[in-house]
Amino acid sequence: MKFYVLTTGMMQVLNSTIGSSLPSGAISYIAEDFNITNQEDLVLPISLFLVGYVVGPLFWGPLSEFYGRKRPLLITFILFNIFTLACAVARTFTSFLIFRLFNGIMASAPIAIVGGLYADVHNDPTKRGRTMAYFMAVSVPAESIVEEFL
Repeated sequence: MKFYVLTTGMMQVLNSTIGSSLPSGAISYIAEDFNITNQEDLVLPISLFLVGYVVGPLFWGPLSEFYGRKRPLLITFILFNIFTLACAVARTFTSFLIFRLFNGIMASAPIAIVGGLYADVHNDPTKRGRTMAYFMAVSVPAESIVEEFL
C-alpha cells in the first residue's frame, strides 16, 4: 500500500511539473488560433500558470493539514484535469489565460502536499530520506541538481 501511495504522489508531482510547459510547443498554433501578433502576449500562458503555481501552495498546504492529504490531492487532481480540458476548448485568449491560471493553482497542490505525505508514510528516518530523495529526483529539474554540484 505504501508503494502505491508513493508512486501516486510522484506521478502527481511529475504531472503538475509537465503541465507548466504544455503550451510551449504550441505557441505558434495558439497565436494563429487566437490571432495574437504581440510576442509579449504569447508568454502569458506559461507566466500565468507559474503565478498560480506560486499562489496555490498558500491554500493547499494549510488545507492538507486541516482536512488531511488525500482529499485536497484528489480534488485538485480532478480540477487540474478539468482546467486542462478547458484550456483545450477555450474560445478566447482571455478565457484560455484564466484557465491556465486556475490550472497552475491546481497543479501546485502536489508540490505543497506530497512532501508531507511522504513524511507521514514512513516512520523510519532512513526510509523517509530515501523516499524524499526519489521525490526530489522527480520534482527538481536535473539542471539545478547538476549546478549545485559544480
